[in-house]
Amino acid sequence: MTSNGMSGRWSDRVGKSLIGKGILALTCAAVAVTALPALNAGGGISLVPEASAQEARDIDSFYEDLAPHGDWVEHPDNGYVFIPAGVSPDWRPYTVGQWIWTEDYGWYWESEEPFGWATFHYGRWGYDDDYGWYWVPGDEWAPAWVNWRDSEDDSVTGWAPIAPPRQGYAVGYVGNPEPAIEQSWVFVPTARMVSPRVYQYAYPVRETVVYVNRTPRRWYLPRDRFYVNRPFARERVVKYVGVGNVPVRKVTIVTRRPAWGVRNNDAIFVYRPRYDSRVVVRNPPRVVKKVEVVKKVKVEKTVIKKDVNVKKETDVKKVNVREETKKQENRDVRKEEARKEEQNKQRREEQAKQERLEQKARQEQKQRQETKQEQKQRQDAKQEQKARQEQKAEKQQKQEQKAQRQEQNQKQQRQEAKAEKQQRQEQKAQKQEKQQQKAEKQKAKCENNPNKCN
Repeated sequence: MTSNGMSGRWSDRVGKSLIGKGILALTCAAVAVTALPALNAGGGISLVPEASAQEARDIDSFYEDLAPHGDWVEHPDNGYVFIPAGVSPDWRPYTVGQWIWTEDYGWYWESEEPFGWATFHYGRWGYDDDYGWYWVPGDEWAPAWVNWRDSEDDSVTGWAPIAPPRQGYAVGYVGNPEPAIEQSWVFVPTARMVSPRVYQYAYPVRETVVYVNRTPRRWYLPRDRFYVNRPFARERVVKYVGVGNVPVRKVTIVTRRPAWGVRNNDAIFVYRPRYDSRVVVRNPPRVVKKVEVVKKVKVEKTVIKKDVNVKKETDVKKVNVREETKKQENRDVRKEEARKEEQNKQRREEQAKQERLEQKARQEQKQRQETKQEQKQRQDAKQEQKARQEQKAEKQQKQEQKAQRQEQNQKQQRQEAKAEKQQRQEQKAQKQEKQQQKAEKQKAKCENNPNKCN
């Protein structure tokens, strides 16, 4: 079949897939774009809106970006997929790198591989017996497209890449968040989870089934906030490695891909362009037509299958593994019981301490209220006494004013009486003087003419 024929079938497949998932893609993109400013409003990174405002790239631009690091082949279900080159034979996704705790996105996978900026933050990883590990392009960014498991005592942690959809690209959030195969799970001691090159501490693939059974707790990437990867708190790992070994990094969005490990004090640089998956207009510039010629990375799956024809030595090893697993489970149970007892003890002590603090706080509050009430009473009494004194002073002042008015009235009355008396005396003196003058005048007349007086 020619390349054009392949391209035509792939375009038809992608077109049908994208039509069916167009609403989901637009919804997820809207959630991602609108939710990020809300995340930043609580003190997150300031460059997310600028990066989100960049012009969207076509999703097929991954072809040129990843071509130097592997091969593009056509998969019958997912179209053109990427197979990495230059990796070890026992390679698995999300192993060559380090988990970093960020205050903006939670657990962020920092890859040491040149294709990691794309394949571990966009798209999904699938597995096929004919293709080995292959990557399907996607349009949405996440700190890591993985699910998580851990043991009940938190001593073992595992993660696995989410598988791609059954048809087409990984547009938006895939409906089924399970991994492609059971061997996708990478298990490490929790004390080594944040170590660089964490693959050095991963348990062997052949023991996957053992640790799957020992890690019953599951966490899935949330559908509505897949750009936040917080399946469990940072403190869960801190208790195994110490707070200084799990630093909190700030994320700075950049427009160019930085070299691996480039940081600025407590920050990491993340390249996360936007991709538009609505159109697929071209094929990869170089496509390997025969997948048989591509060097594939496969996992050995027969070691965990139930094979009735296994050798006796293998059976003995399995029995030993089961016995060791049972012993370990018993130790884990005892350890968990001791841990729970210690937690209960600490909880009771904390509860008693909290009750004492609350009782002390209530007593202090009561004392403050009583003191405040006493102060208020004293203040009220003082104000009342002041009011009485003011009333008394005002009353006294009025009495003094009244006494002054009465005294003035009396003085005025005395003056008027005195003036009236003096006036009467003067009138009486005048009258007497007139009578005396008249008498003298009559006497003089009589002396001059006695006959008239007889």
